[in-house]
Amino acid sequence: KFQFKFSKIIMGANSSHGPILSKTVYDKENNGLRIGVCEMQGWRRTMEDASIAVSQFGPDNTSLFGIFDGHGGGVVSKFVATNLKNVLVNHPSFKTKKYEQALIESFLKFDEFLKNKEVNEFLVKEQNCISETVKINTETKSPLLENRNQNSIVLKYQGDCIEINESESSNNNNNENNYNSTSADGDELNNTDQSEYYPHSEKDDSNYQIAREMGTTANVVLLTKNHIYISNVGDSLSVMFKNGKAVKLNQEHKTTLRSEYERIQKSGGHIYNNRIEGKLNLTRAIGDLIFKSQPGLKFYEQSVTAFPEITKIKRTDDISFIVMACDGVWDCVEEQGFCEEIEKNIRMNPKKKLSDIIAEIFDKLVSKTN
Repeated sequence: KFQFKFSKIIMGANSSHGPILSKTVYDKENNGLRIGVCEMQGWRRTMEDASIAVSQFGPDNTSLFGIFDGHGGGVVSKFVATNLKNVLVNHPSFKTKKYEQALIESFLKFDEFLKNKEVNEFLVKEQNCISETVKINTETKSPLLENRNQNSIVLKYQGDCIEINESESSNNNNNENNYNSTSADGDELNNTDQSEYYPHSEKDDSNYQIAREMGTTANVVLLTKNHIYISNVGDSLSVMFKNGKAVKLNQEHKTTLRSEYERIQKSGGHIYNNRIEGKLNLTRAIGDLIFKSQPGLKFYEQSVTAFPEITKIKRTDDISFIVMACDGVWDCVEEQGFCEEIEKNIRMNPKKKLSDIIAEIFDKLVSKTN
């Protein structure tokens, strides 16, 4: 029997009109993969999350999947989801198959974008056009980012685009030092020293900085022929179901995690009710620039950082599937039970859409009363 964590499950926050149960779904079979995506707003007043599912791109037929759980608004999560694939694929390290370095620098690149005055003004203008429903970003979309020349880059959002100069980009170096990261199969991940990655961009002097108290988690899975890379900031979670067991592929970056707690304390930050300064209940995110401005500290020493933890595992045939979800789902169901429910549905009806399986589980999770 499918077991929930709590006797009463509430996915989302207060809404006087009841939960929004309509769903945005996407299914595809390609590149040896079977993909299913399902998004539901639930009790939230607005939909602030976004996702990406790209089954095949690049010369090595890599695949990219991501969950972006926005907070403080949906602009940052949608901006990251819209442009991540092409920021990644255009990165020099990606082209040389240094995937860990490419993922790290791509995550940090978005903080650089959000600090850029032109990008900020562009997103503030676009904010008024946000729709309530997130459109899943898939490989059926046209390219969302392209390098026009050596010193410019084009970003897209809500159908519009902006070109910005990158003449002093800090992320296009090829140094080969070390950074600390996690590898589930014991491999040591080599890369550039963290201090080389700090996004340097012009200070935004406008009255309203859209990413000042708005941000997003980023839980990203990159599949290559032989490996799986999980790049994570925030409290979203990827879980692998292998040989009948659910295995967490990343840590959730919360204030209760000792290493995160110690960094916040050293930065001069304070934790109230398990929230940084009583506001933010996660410790790594893209955006949330108000928590990244302490003078004299490197970017990875700040109370909140966009530096991702990378997990690298070998891709083997005994991996049944990987499920990715935001904390709103994992707060309601245990990893093992969730995976077993998915596996049972696949076994009973192999042709059933994966999005339908997830949709049915979501309907079980969401409370019908607030």
